[in-house]
Amino acid sequence: PIKENSIDIENQRVFIYKAAEKAFIEDEFRLDMEGFMNLDFTDIQFIGDSGWIVGSKGTILYTDNGGKNWRISRWGNFNFNSIHMISPGRGFITSDSVILKTENGGRDWQVVETGDTSVSYLSIAFNQNTGIIAGTKGKILYSRDYGTTWEEKTINEAKRKKKMLDLN
Repeated sequence: PIKENSIDIENQRVFIYKAAEKAFIEDEFRLDMEGFMNLDFTDIQFIGDSGWIVGSKGTILYTDNGGKNWRISRWGNFNFNSIHMISPGRGFITSDSVILKTENGGRDWQVVETGDTSVSYLSIAFNQNTGIIAGTKGKILYSRDYGTTWEEKTINEAKRKKKMLDLN
């Protein structure tokens, strides 16, 4: 478990998402330790000593020393489901309604436009340059260029039955 004294609760970066502007705006609200302890975390990834943990209420924890210390940032109020960093600089997060992308190791995140905010994006994986994001309502996003562009696919049977299909 992460020790309470390893979390930098004082130096949080918090952003609210303005959908009309399609941008994150820095906010003053900060979590206290009690609020932090009520968060749910859903995924983790390390590349060397750099690590990211994602969870509820737009929360991302970041370490650059193998997990000895963690910094908190919050990006909107999205519930993050999965993170995949292609490199220490470039990565993606899936959530209950959006996909986020970073080009600088998570210092900043931008929303990837998908056109459908009613879909929950559940999981993301890459194999070299090919990426796949699995979502609800039979939606799958597919990239062949490290996530620069995404092509939407809909599995028709899942769309008709309004449920997920086992693709294995």
